[in-house]
Amino acid sequence: MKQCNEVFQNFYLRRTKKVTPIAKPQAIMAKRKQEIENQKVINFLCSENGNVQKDKILILCEGYTEVKYFSSLVEKSDGLEKIKIKKGKDVDPLSLVGEAKRYLSFDRTHEKKLSEVWIVFDRDNHYSYQSALEKASRDSQIKVAWSNPCFEFWFLLHFRRKFDDFSRTKSVWNPTTNEFEHLYDSKACVSKLKSCIQGYKKSDMSTFKNLRTRTLKAIENSSFNQSDANELGSSVGLLIQSIIDSLVIQDDFWNKED
Repeated sequence: MKQCNEVFQNFYLRRTKKVTPIAKPQAIMAKRKQEIENQKVINFLCSENGNVQKDKILILCEGYTEVKYFSSLVEKSDGLEKIKIKKGKDVDPLSLVGEAKRYLSFDRTHEKKLSEVWIVFDRDNHYSYQSALEKASRDSQIKVAWSNPCFEFWFLLHFRRKFDDFSRTKSVWNPTTNEFEHLYDSKACVSKLKSCIQGYKKSDMSTFKNLRTRTLKAIENSSFNQSDANELGSSVGLLIQSIIDSLVIQDDFWNKED
């Protein structure tokens, strides 16, 4: 196990850009937290105590709202040994793809435990959104669970299937393409969600618990667009279905409220 850890650390550090040290306590704490999370992924990918389970899934998330939602789902479905959820090192979609590729490269040259890596990110105002989608599509083991405009749209799908009140009201300059992008407003989406979930807050650990019984309906409602990431919609339902298939979750699981 020690040897596996050392190999990964050398492998990972060779492929990440060196960052000038920052003395601010918050930055130091954030870096330390990332190191701890990286170690957990190492343990997940390396055999320990005779655990040689294959077909594992790694989920890399843009933010903590997604991490807490999927962590709660996987924990409730007893899937912690097979599915690992991690906050990405960066929120930038293209960086998330790069992180996924590093973990896959390590896994492919070692124990080959991963069946797929899912990256969860939003459209929001990300300049690299399209580039990330294109780069991820070149690797069959990398899947993207996107939401346009934001992850809260996936939550909103638990309550609605029609979205005639959504429109592209934001114009954002993208310096990488030298063009204005006309986008759906994430803040407006969150506002609409709050009318369905009283007191909704980002990164709330109880979100999955509150939405659990509506999950299968959300998957059905999301079917109107799970393929065109530049339009209103979300492919998060495809990730949920992958989790269902991997853990063999039965339909009655979704009827529980605890």
